[in-house]
Amino acid sequence: MKYLLLLFVFVSVYVFGQDQPDSQLLEGSESKPDFHIGQQYRMAANGITLDSVVLFNDKKDEFIYNSKGFNIKTSFYVKVSGKWSLGYKEEYTYDSSDNFTSSSAYSCESNVCKGMSKVSRNFNEKGLVIEEYFYKPGDVSEWTATHKQEYLYDSNIEKLKKIIYYQGNSDGSNWFEVDSKEFFYNTNGSLDYTTKIGLTGSDNRTTYSYDISGRPLSEINYISYLSKIIDTQKVWLYEKSGEVLVVNSNLFSDYPSKTESRYDSLGNLLNTTRYNWNLSNQKILPTSKTEYYYNYNSPKNKIIFPGRYLGSVNPTNKIYGYKNYSWGGVEFIPSEQNEYLFYYSDGLVTSFLEKDETDKNVKIYPNPATENISLKAFNNSETIEFQLFDTNGQEMFFTKFSGHEEISVRELKKGFYLYRLNICYKVSCGKIQIK
Repeated sequence: MKYLLLLFVFVSVYVFGQDQPDSQLLEGSESKPDFHIGQQYRMAANGITLDSVVLFNDKKDEFIYNSKGFNIKTSFYVKVSGKWSLGYKEEYTYDSSDNFTSSSAYSCESNVCKGMSKVSRNFNEKGLVIEEYFYKPGDVSEWTATHKQEYLYDSNIEKLKKIIYYQGNSDGSNWFEVDSKEFFYNTNGSLDYTTKIGLTGSDNRTTYSYDISGRPLSEINYISYLSKIIDTQKVWLYEKSGEVLVVNSNLFSDYPSKTESRYDSLGNLLNTTRYNWNLSNQKILPTSKTEYYYNYNSPKNKIIFPGRYLGSVNPTNKIYGYKNYSWGGVEFIPSEQNEYLFYYSDGLVTSFLEKDETDKNVKIYPNPATENISLKAFNNSETIEFQLFDTNGQEMFFTKFSGHEEISVRELKKGFYLYRLNICYKVSCGKIQIK
């Protein structure tokens, strides 16, 4: 199996979490709200696949694909007494038109797995979902449907008009309606507003606005159908550089919070900063941040990430890592347990090196550096690859060396950079400062 290793990654979304499809409808909506939802259930094939992700060599996620390139199984492992032990898995099925028809989640112990949850979908001839069923483990059969949702479209069967939410008895019988959500569009065909009126009292209204070119400007959710009090608000700010800042705020709360997400001009998520209410200071303060790194030389839109493994990141280019930071009061400091290794299908890496192993093979100095970086290999018979990236993931330098090599950094801006070493298909990554 071929792999390409990429470091500094924190992944918090497990594939096809069993959340209600309201959240799934906006999958990838950081760029534009889109309720033509059928296509989101088709996972593109014929690209570079993500094969596995490893955290500190004690957690591992593996992905299996069918002959068409569609993800059919994801397994999550933890290392116990030096051996990989299966703790959780998800399985996925598709119909003859490659529509994603079901996902099933299982908890596992000693290689014995028990069902946790399941979602199944039925589609129309255009590939749009028309029914969605949510299951829990049953007493008699393996699964029992407890909730379902019906999707209704316009006369052209193109735009989603309504979702009806049902609940059933514990045995999956006697469906009764509990909520419904309607979708309204403007003259340009873009989503204008939605209303959700529920028998359980879960009423709300969401409005959308766009600029003259059709780019989203705001998404505002009100606490009830008729209320003018804002519950949550998302705004898009477009900068001359081409970058986009998306601010998502939770306003109607005793403890307000917000999240700021910055995207590059290609649509790659660069960083996300989270703010929460600080009781001592009585104001919103930053609490954590995630930075994402990409290989901008990779083929665009050719990488397949299984299902929703990366959540709303939805990268255009190949992501080689992202790393979490926590707020230390003055600056962000790296969080623990958040460095992941990404293995892809188009490269070859057999394992990764711990710091002490790296130090036995190569020395990188000085750090911080001012004019030059020296690379010294202790085994002159080995050829070592060295890559240097800025914090936006742009490759600044690449070389292959054995013995000793000097790299000039006089032209580089001051700040922190990431490096990647490939030593006989074993990879090590780190950080270096240019002063």
